[in-house]
Amino acid sequence: AGVIGSGGGLFYSSSANNTDAQGAGVSFTKKWPTSGDQDVKKILIDPRFTASTYNSSYVFWVSGGNTIYRSESDGSSALSVNGSPPSGLPSGIVINDLRSNPSDTTVLYVATDRGVYKAQLPTSPSLTSPADNAINVLYCLAASGSLVFQWASVSGATSYDIQIDNNSNFGSPEFSSSPTTNQYFLSSDLTCNTTYYWRVRTSDGTNFGKSPWTAARNFTTISCTAPAPTLTAPANSATDILYCITSTEVLKFTWSSASCATDYRFQLDDNSDFSSTLVNTLTSN
Repeated sequence: AGVIGSGGGLFYSSSANNTDAQGAGVSFTKKWPTSGDQDVKKILIDPRFTASTYNSSYVFWVSGGNTIYRSESDGSSALSVNGSPPSGLPSGIVINDLRSNPSDTTVLYVATDRGVYKAQLPTSPSLTSPADNAINVLYCLAASGSLVFQWASVSGATSYDIQIDNNSNFGSPEFSSSPTTNQYFLSSDLTCNTTYYWRVRTSDGTNFGKSPWTAARNFTTISCTAPAPTLTAPANSATDILYCITSTEVLKFTWSSASCATDYRFQLDDNSDFSSTLVNTLTSN
């Protein structure tokens, strides 16, 4: 719980929900400012982060000096957001109130002595591909050409954050990046037969903060057993094949490439059971 403290400042208590009506036993920690005192006129939980998982850590407030601040840590590490609304806030303006819109959590209204200003907060994008719960996704760049993650563009976005992990809690993402467009190309292979999770959030380059992460999607890469290639030449049951290598003729065997294969085992025998191979070698193509 955040409160406006006497003597100026922003105070925080993690025990306010466990006390009686008189507040017995409540302890408060001053979060802002770290030195000196300044009045706080209004507190507003960031409407995009009201789920219990965020623990009310994302908060806006208005100081006595008519500066709007935002924090993602209960009031610590505060950043000023004044001037970020689309029309800006004029110098010397008096801010009287902050309000959110119950039907649109991405909007913030600022009531001032010169009118009401509307600020558009960064919104989460919509993920497009890979599809959620997709299976048999190619994990290697050589076979797929590129592994691409895409999402819908968000108006006003200057960049996005993407995380890809093999754990749904994203504790240590396998890939993290901040592309400026609505897609991300993997720079290295994934692991075969593995389920991955991915999510994205938006930034508009202001101190209004980044959007919440999207709900995570997942996909599973193809099996670690490479599919068998398809033989192409010589044709099956072909006859009159030249048996000798000359300066102008070679004996060439070809097949289609197999997804994510790194090499191929080639065998040649004059017995159909390949019990005593004439040729038994690894080749990369």
